[in-house]
Amino acid sequence: MRIGSKVPGESDKRGDGFESVFRQKQMDCVSLRLSDEEGYAPFRDFLSSRMEGGRLAFDGIFCVNDALAIQIRAMLLELGLRVPEDVQLIGFDGIRRFAQDGFYCSTIVQPVARLAETSVDLLLREDRSNLPSLVCLPVAYAAGGTTREP
Repeated sequence: MRIGSKVPGESDKRGDGFESVFRQKQMDCVSLRLSDEEGYAPFRDFLSSRMEGGRLAFDGIFCVNDALAIQIRAMLLELGLRVPEDVQLIGFDGIRRFAQDGFYCSTIVQPVARLAETSVDLLLREDRSNLPSLVCLPVAYAAGGTTREP
């Protein structure tokens, strides 16, 4: 699930990557991508329309950011669903209220310090003739209570 600008951006690649893995594994995946102008109501409608016998037709939801995952979690609870027992939910960003606090949801954490260091290194290069068009840094999964842990 995604909400954001109508203009394609880097965060769109998060959803694309998720969907790509599903296709590679020949698994079904349903996506809902909305613009900011549409608000959160279509997500509620989407979830409600996929309820069957008090359960969702699927057991997991990936959101392209943690803020959306937090909103979706509230909607799931309103529908009487338990997270993560009935449906697992994962976000992307690794947000916390304070650095020492746990995560708001299970999430894909970006290496913020490495992102900053790499950005500064690239900006300060004297020879910019050979800058990479894309730099990929490794991300990590962090449990935050919205996925079942092994």
